Amino acid sequence: MNSIFSFLKTFSLGGIVIGALYILVPEKTFKKPIIYILSLTFVLLILLSVPRHIDFDYSFTEETVEENIESINEQTAFLTIKSALSIAGIDYSKLEVDFSKDPDGKITYIYVKIQTKETSEKIKEALNSENIKVSVINE
Repeated sequence: MNSIFSFLKTFSLGGIVIGALYILVPEKTFKKPIIYILSLTFVLLILLSVPRHIDFDYSFTEETVEENIESINEQTAFLTIKSALSIAGIDYSKLEVDFSKDPDGKITYIYVKIQTKETSEKIKEALNSENIKVSVINE
């Protein structure tokens, strides 16, 4: 509760001081640059008062990091497969990608299930990898 009052006090005092300085600025000379500087000062004042009152927890567990790395690897593999198919000019209506992992969580095989008019050989040629198993469903 004390942090809320401290923030409100900083906000109010900053507003009053900047409002008073705004009134003191001559009407025609340097009005826009001074208003710009006062606005930036007010925003800076607000930003500097907030972090003191908020506790951020930046701790990560090893499991969280590992899960994120696995997810990124899977997304990268999926996007790479989509790119390879696109570059080869293969049109498809449905694409499913599953992954086989070793006990360490590393991808060992990628299973691609694709619904297309193309042949299985053309898709395997486009993906060009021994670790990718392809299943084609013809349209």
